[in-house]
Amino acid sequence: MAYRKEFSAYKGDPGKRRKAEQAVKRVLGRIKRKYHSLISAVGRLELKAVQEEVRIFDTDGKHLFFQPEKILKLREPEKKMGIAALHIIMHGILGHFENVDLYKKRRLNWDVMDLTVTRLLYMMGEMAWDDLNIVCMSLLELSESELGSSLYYKAEKDKALQRKIRRLITMLEVPGVLDDHAAWALPSLKNGEMEGEGSPGDDWKEIRMVLFGSLCKDEKGLLKNPSRVVDLLSGGSCYGNSAGNGEKDVEAEGKAIRSYRDLIDELSSSRETVREEDILDPILYTYGLELYGDVPLVEPVELAEHKSMNSVVVAVDTSGSCTNELDRFWEETLGFYREIASDGGMKKLHFLECDTGIQFEKCYESAEELLSEEMHHGFHGLGGTSFEPVFEKAQEYIKEGEIIDCMIYFSDGWGFFPKEKPEYPVYFVLPHEEGGFFTGNTIPEWVEVINL
Repeated sequence: MAYRKEFSAYKGDPGKRRKAEQAVKRVLGRIKRKYHSLISAVGRLELKAVQEEVRIFDTDGKHLFFQPEKILKLREPEKKMGIAALHIIMHGILGHFENVDLYKKRRLNWDVMDLTVTRLLYMMGEMAWDDLNIVCMSLLELSESELGSSLYYKAEKDKALQRKIRRLITMLEVPGVLDDHAAWALPSLKNGEMEGEGSPGDDWKEIRMVLFGSLCKDEKGLLKNPSRVVDLLSGGSCYGNSAGNGEKDVEAEGKAIRSYRDLIDELSSSRETVREEDILDPILYTYGLELYGDVPLVEPVELAEHKSMNSVVVAVDTSGSCTNELDRFWEETLGFYREIASDGGMKKLHFLECDTGIQFEKCYESAEELLSEEMHHGFHGLGGTSFEPVFEKAQEYIKEGEIIDCMIYFSDGWGFFPKEKPEYPVYFVLPHEEGGFFTGNTIPEWVEVINL
């Protein structure tokens, strides 16, 4: 097996490259929708079309390399690409990229890592192919304690076990769902636009710590406990279940894409109010008394129509999966502020930042406060995703006597919603068009979706 394999940028038909890249993105989108916990992991892999032959995908831990012609010729492409991509992601989740120097030139160690990943994917329900059943059944014969490094040291002294492992790997290589590890931790890449170190250790450690917490402190424990990994991947949120302690500064560079005028007009209640200056005209009043003695002259009072809102909750999803959208979210927030302020009829506006918990809270009580916000803003969080804390906070406002007119939530739409429909309308502003990666049936029916 060759190591330190290098790739150069694809020089073929641009149309084929675009078509293949779209197919890959669709598959990665399905992985994100199925496993919310893996959104951050999928986001770590930058797509790169390459000239050289690859099985389905290769990786250096930072890029997902694909050869467009090969992708377009695949039979059952979505199934094979899905497993191949998950295979690479699981290598990162299980800490294999960081150990590349330890594994180099040890085919047995690579094989054991591939079998560990394969068993994990089988437990996730991703490897139920007829032609792979023999591999999966053989893997199930191994106890969890015999996976990872334990299996390596056991096989190192057992030639028969080595032959069995190689036979299983050969069967897995037939559909091409394995990467060959030859590009792991590339020192550099040939083409100028693709230059860069490939060592991905720190990035994947960060992902694992968010996903698995203390379990990551014992690398062997993580490798020996795939059932625990499966549980966490199946039930986790976009960036795990923990709140983050990260910060990100953003700069709103333009105007909001959406106009929220129709929404505000719809939510604003029109009230007929008496203008203070129209309650009494002193000149007419006095003239009437002088002319008729005890009969003042009073004009019919004019009623003014005034639109007003009570309390509005504006929330921004600051989970890790929204990191790249925060600048747009802030632009839209400022746009909403401007349109609310132009009415001048708002009593309170509550601004919240939330990942799995409330990270920042601010209350505005005047149009001047809204308009004073600057283009530069620092967001807090970058952890997991749960929308429930924002709804709980809104309920606190209601208990304090406020009337909530609506909630505007800037998010990608992935997270945990409250089970009960609130008593006020809820609008989720999503950064993607319908049919994008971040739309689907996870959003309750009582949420109205606004796409940017």
